[in-house]
Amino acid sequence: EAAAAVRAAWAANVTAFHTAYDYYNLAGVGAAVAELPRERLFLSSMTSPCVHLAAPPVRNVSDPEACESLTAAELDDVLAQLGVAALDLVMLHGPSEPNGYAGACAGVPCALNAAQWRAYESFLRAGKARAIGVSNFCQSCLACLALGAPAAAPSAGGARAPTVPA
Repeated sequence: EAAAAVRAAWAANVTAFHTAYDYYNLAGVGAAVAELPRERLFLSSMTSPCVHLAAPPVRNVSDPEACESLTAAELDDVLAQLGVAALDLVMLHGPSEPNGYAGACAGVPCALNAAQWRAYESFLRAGKARAIGVSNFCQSCLACLALGAPAAAPSAGGARAPTVPA
């Protein structure tokens, strides 16, 4: 299904394709991308937060080191499933906080966001991505990325308005 959609889009002159670990479209997109000239494509993807309870892949990783390792493995798996050496853009799909959480990022969620960002920076330094960014992050979650003196600021982002408890 994903492969057919990519082929149809390519036939209509679409050159940018977006995937996500929890969209479960990586293998299909990868099958179609293998037939296309990589230098003419813009490939982006996202990985899941370490606390992701609302939908598959369900996970509740609360240790920052384990979160960083999981994220690094997931990033490499994205490349493997797409069958490419590098992505043009890879983004954190959202902050590591329980679904429906209201309030600012702090404590464990903040440490997990910083851990994931370290994995992203390593991925960037290894030449496996041209740019790294975030999606669905509010201002306080973005501030968490500064823990540990990051080497790279997000190149792209989808902002989320803060949720205030009623």
